[in-house]
Amino acid sequence: MADTKLLGELVREHLADAGLVRIPRIAAPPAGADELEVPPMWIDQAAPPPGAPGPSGETVETGRDLVVSASHNPGIESRRHEWFMANVGLVFRFRVRGIEWLRAFYQWEADLHAQLHDRRGWECAGLTIQESLRFRGPYPIERTPVAYDLGAEYLFWFHERDLFPGVTRPIE
Repeated sequence: MADTKLLGELVREHLADAGLVRIPRIAAPPAGADELEVPPMWIDQAAPPPGAPGPSGETVETGRDLVVSASHNPGIESRRHEWFMANVGLVFRFRVRGIEWLRAFYQWEADLHAQLHDRRGWECAGLTIQESLRFRGPYPIERTPVAYDLGAEYLFWFHERDLFPGVTRPIE
């Protein structure tokens, strides 16, 4: 890999190439009033806690209908004799503007699922992912008068040296 990006940034690049998300500072392509706009995807501390700002359409960063954030989460520890494999989890949080957008969200989430779940040996913005799967979700988190928060968790296995070149561990 040319640089050392976090897994979340690489996944965002992959999903942006598939047309599912966008970098928050880049405006979404026009969408009809009854179509889900391509949502911004925030990574880790790029957004105020507890996740992405709510959809409002007031700025490019907030989006109109849906905002996505992903934070890194330690994955499940590697099996014996597989210390060279990294397992990183991404916890996604989705903020959907109102109940009228939930159906469109679930269709969008099915497309996300198709991009990330149950895949082996695939390229993710230059990183070879040995395996990825959805661990949990989508599940409800919170409902406010203006938005619904939902979550999902995905796990990614890859060779540690591919994302962290030059980092070695002693033989255990």
